[in-house]
Amino acid sequence: TRACFLSLFIITGFVGNCVLVATIAQSKRLKRFVLNLFIISLAVSNLIDCIINMPLILGNTITETWDYGGLLCRITAFSINLASTSTIWALGFMSIERYLAIQHVEWYDRSFSTLKTNILVTYCWFHAFGLSLPLVLDIIPVEAHAARYLCSVYNGSPVAYLSIRLLLGYFVPIVGICTSFIIILKRATRESNAGLDKI
Repeated sequence: TRACFLSLFIITGFVGNCVLVATIAQSKRLKRFVLNLFIISLAVSNLIDCIINMPLILGNTITETWDYGGLLCRITAFSINLASTSTIWALGFMSIERYLAIQHVEWYDRSFSTLKTNILVTYCWFHAFGLSLPLVLDIIPVEAHAARYLCSVYNGSPVAYLSIRLLLGYFVPIVGICTSFIIILKRATRESNAGLDKI
């Protein structure tokens, strides 16, 4: 059952994200919306999962052992970390983009032009690549986790790397996401209450 679900997930994820990228990429109108540039970045992250990570996880699910050797284990750990880190940073910038679009319209055009958004998307990937590179170079050890059917960072890896990865890979963008949406929610609640008062 798990293998069937993963197979369906890989196929639908691959096809869906390819269609999404192709649709936005071939439309000049859609490419003008900066939010769509982040969406393309998220779709590419999903495609990495569908092409590299999920097939190996599927095979590991069927055999219940990691039979692909150390190199593929490091590549999988690298690509999982690359995709997840680039995704969370893209979501962080998307939340800030929405915050400025709603809360500070006068700053929005200056902060999120197409060029600047492309720079931010590129930064997401370079940032994720930098945090993930030690895994594929075997600077940071990785291991196959039988319970999770994948390769990831070794639990006994240096605390310094794990701390930096947690802080710069996840904590900072999550704080940005939460802060942006709390402010947006407060504004929406305030405007809703003001509308009710007028009634």
